[in-house]
Amino acid sequence: MTFPAGLLGVLAAATLAAGVHARWGRGCVTLGIYTLMAEVGFWGGHWLAMRQGWAWGRWGPLALGPGLLVAAAVTGLVAFLLYLPPEDEAARPGPPPPGSAGGP
Repeated sequence: MTFPAGLLGVLAAATLAAGVHARWGRGCVTLGIYTLMAEVGFWGGHWLAMRQGWAWGRWGPLALGPGLLVAAAVTGLVAFLLYLPPEDEAARPGPPPPGSAGGP
């Protein structure tokens, strides 16, 4: 792989991570997490496509399509897991806990 192709892969994954952060990010830490996961997903997808011999989404020596697809899946999963709201005691169905207002 050439240096420009590697740089394009890094920039493509970082751009995807920045887009996810712009939509669901909460701070600088999440931007770092999204960027790391996008890079891991992109290069994992690139490696898988090269290993399997897939030709779709290729741009020179870089498997851009599969890399971006896997990066989006990994980053989206991480964003979903980080975006889950904390469980609220009052929103839970069932009887109220003992000693609370409205309890026996």
